[in-house]
Amino acid sequence: MYNRADDAQKVKMTITQRKFVAYYRHFEKSKTQNSLGTQRAKVAKFVEENKATLIADYTENEAKFGKTRPALAAAIAVCKKNKAKLLIATLDKLNTDAAFSEVLLDDTKVNFVCVEFPIATREMLKMRMVFQEWENQKIAVRTSAALQKLKKQGVKLGSPRPEIGSEAGNK
Repeated sequence: MYNRADDAQKVKMTITQRKFVAYYRHFEKSKTQNSLGTQRAKVAKFVEENKATLIADYTENEAKFGKTRPALAAAIAVCKKNKAKLLIATLDKLNTDAAFSEVLLDDTKVNFVCVEFPIATREMLKMRMVFQEWENQKIAVRTSAALQKLKKQGVKLGSPRPEIGSEAGNK
């Protein structure tokens, strides 16, 4: 039986490199369980439990799904310069773009640890990211089909008050 607590103990015993650079990814309109505050708390707990040192942290503030991640690039540069590991709280903040994430996973000069899944190997994470991208595509297809069905039924789509609704309504 899988026991995350046992895995966490194994990681504690095997982490020899105790310098970390934290990377947080925040979506301005997100109020999910993995908000910026929650990510910071997870990272702080991990650093404390592992008697590690957090030498820097970077936050990607995103209003939209962008293809560039300047904060991640800066965090990776600091990791390489200081021979530190990149520390992320949760995979869902990293794996929304499998092609981009693969570049990170293929860069063997940068090691990273995910607080919620600390024993993950590069291969395991690549598989998870591929499945996440597949799931995102399926969700997009289902959402589009549902919206098209509603349109055909005559339902008016969009925000009833564009000033507080979508960005499209603000233009």
